[in-house]
Amino acid sequence: MHIVIAGGGRVGSQTASHLADDGHSVTVIESHEPTARTVPESDLIDVVVGDAVSPDTIGEVSMERADVFAALTGDTNANVAACYIAQTGASSLKTVMRIGADDEREYGDHEAIDAVVFPEAVGAENATRQILSP
Repeated sequence: MHIVIAGGGRVGSQTASHLADDGHSVTVIESHEPTARTVPESDLIDVVVGDAVSPDTIGEVSMERADVFAALTGDTNANVAACYIAQTGASSLKTVMRIGADDEREYGDHEAIDAVVFPEAVGAENATRQILSP
């Protein structure tokens, strides 16, 4: 499977690393060059320095071979826009979008967004399990 991830920060980098460890090819789009350099190196991970809400950048990453597009930046509005742009010309593409801690609005009604990830909630659930485990 080939996955394109918008955002090479902590969430995007760790996700890319886990996917590559599972044998998937990943392209990470990161707008900030110093952050792009921190994405783990792997034969299965490519990094593109660019803006994920730019049609030019989306065109550069060969979306036609992608199975999934995951917008994992810390900016919810940019993630919504990136999902819409990624689906332009690739309507069968699965999209996953990160929402921020201060933005728990419902995004299920957006036709370009298949799934929503709220990392803080996942972290809190994991912490609760660890706290309550014997």
